[in-house]
Amino acid sequence: MFNFNPFNSNFKLNAGEEYRSSMVDQYNTELTEEENKRFLSWARDHYGIPDGEGGDFIRKQMNDYDLQGAWKENETNQSDNGHFSSKYKKPNHPTFSDESIYAEGNNPGMWREREDGWHYYPNKNSKYSKKYLEDYFSKYDPEAILDYSDYSDPIDKNTNPYDTE
Repeated sequence: MFNFNPFNSNFKLNAGEEYRSSMVDQYNTELTEEENKRFLSWARDHYGIPDGEGGDFIRKQMNDYDLQGAWKENETNQSDNGHFSSKYKKPNHPTFSDESIYAEGNNPGMWREREDGWHYYPNKNSKYSKKYLEDYFSKYDPEAILDYSDYSDPIDKNTNPYDTE
């Protein structure tokens, strides 16, 4: 099997995105060399990137999402807000949930549909503060409802909450 990892270890997110650790080279579905070629072609076409360009953009997409797994299972339709399904979210995604294939042992939150709409219940061990999640949801999921019924606010860090250094 060929592990797609053409990325250097110095990959940095854009300013304002320091909150997430880089998981570009973790939690990725393994692809054969031929699958990898087709994946890269799809990614460039999907994101409108000319051949030979766009590595940084694709890396950013793979930082908190197993894009290879979604592509391989043909689960690449994005919702109106630009999100893929939760199935391939990585543990560093702010809305990482029990719907992810990586949920076991990684403290996922939960999405549940209620009468008043979709609720996201952050895990009580979430690395993200309430303020961070509220800012995230106001920007990316304004229709969703954050429900803190089983949540204790972690220390509000200005650095990457997943950093172990």
